[in-house]
This record gives sequence, structure tokens and C-alpha cells, in this order.
Amino acid sequence: MLKEFKKILLPPYNPRDLYSIFITLFIVLAIPVTVLQVTLTRDTRSQAALLNEKSFISTSLVNITDPSDGEIISGVRNIQIEASDESYAISSVSLIVGENILVTVNNTNASSKFTTAVPFDSTKFKNGETILSAIANNTNGLVQASNPIKIVIGNNDLEPPTVSFETLRDGSYVSSLTIAVKLNVADNLGIEKVSLLIDGRQVKEFFQPPYLYSWVVGNGSTGNHKLAATATDFVGNTQTSEISVYKSTTQD
Repeated sequence: MLKEFKKILLPPYNPRDLYSIFITLFIVLAIPVTVLQVTLTRDTRSQAALLNEKSFISTSLVNITDPSDGEIISGVRNIQIEASDESYAISSVSLIVGENILVTVNNTNASSKFTTAVPFDSTKFKNGETILSAIANNTNGLVQASNPIKIVIGNNDLEPPTVSFETLRDGSYVSSLTIAVKLNVADNLGIEKVSLLIDGRQVKEFFQPPYLYSWVVGNGSTGNHKLAATATDFVGNTQTSEISVYKSTTQD
């Protein structure tokens, strides 16, 4: 067979010989390349699987202990991070703002417990809600993430929220026994709470939308009624909207 193969490769050539040479070279070259590609793919998948597996077996614990979840901050604030590991030393911790690592602090003592305070300049970020989290690296190359916390950045915010009545108008007449009172509320930082008062008495306090209240008027409530809604944002700015409605005796 080898003699026949050499005979094909030696000139003179005819079209059939050239076709045989092309097929032979294609087989000789294609098979090793294909095997190499499959091997590389398997190696890459194995490495990815190992990395994923390692990320779930870390023995480290890491938490942001200050500020607390939902706290309002301004200016420069130290973010307290605590990390520990029962099997290895903590090599470093990182503070993450949103999805980006802000700073990484190395543990020069190579201890299994590490506490650090990371300065956070909130003036470099937009006012409003921001997510903070931390990650810890141990000396075995494993990484552990903390639970995220939400903070509210409020620097020099003097803009009050807006609040208005959507389903009722000032001076309108109502006749139903049960009336839907819906409020429109907005703020540049976010709303902490909304209070609804009817005839001077607070009937509902909202901490999240929808701002909707079912007001049971009753048959004995004919006459004028005053409704007031006060919205408070995360830095304490407030805005109040007031309307008066007249309850008639006729029901819808």
C-alpha cells in the first residue's frame, strides 16, 4: 500500500492522481486538528467546571456590618467589612458598589479573621439608592461574597417629593359608600413613607407603592371632608397635598 501511495505522489500526474493526492492530504491534516480542537474544548470546560465548583466550597464568611441596610448616608463614610475563615487565612477583602469593585484591601497579617474600614466618598455617586456588597479571598484561592445591602445616598438634597390625589379632585362630590383614594407620589431619591389623613386623622401610612386606600365613607358622613397626603423622602424632605370633597346622601 505504501508503494502505491508513493507512486501516486510521483509525477507525471493526471487529474485522477491529483484528486487522490488532495483527499489523502485532507485526511492526514484534518484528523489531528479535529482531535486537538476536541481536546482543547474538553480542557476548557473542565477548568470552568473546577472554577465553578471552587466558588461554592469556600469556607470564608464576609459581611458589611456598617452602615445598616436601608440607611441614608452622605459625605465620606467608612464601610465596615468583617471576614473570617475556619480553614484558611483571609488574604483580602473588596468593597463592591453596584457591580464594580471600588477598592481591595490586603490582609498583611495573614490571619483567619480580618476587619477593615473602607472610606466611601458618597459625593462621587448619584443621589438615590445604591447597592453595596463585599467579597473575601482566602489563601487557598477561594472567593466568598456577602449579602448585598441597600443604602440611600443623599448629599445636599433640598428637593421635596411630589404628591397628588389621582382619583379625587378638590371640590368634587362623592356619593359611594366606599371610595378609592389613589395617590401619585415621586421623588428624585425615593420615598420613605406617605401618610394619608382624613378629617385630621391618619387612616393609612404607606411605605411602598401602590398608594391606594379604600375609604369607607358610610351613610352618616354627609358633608365636607378634608383629605391630606404627606410624602417624605429618604433625607427628610416633605410635601403635603390637601383637597376637600363633599359627600352627598345619594349612592351610586
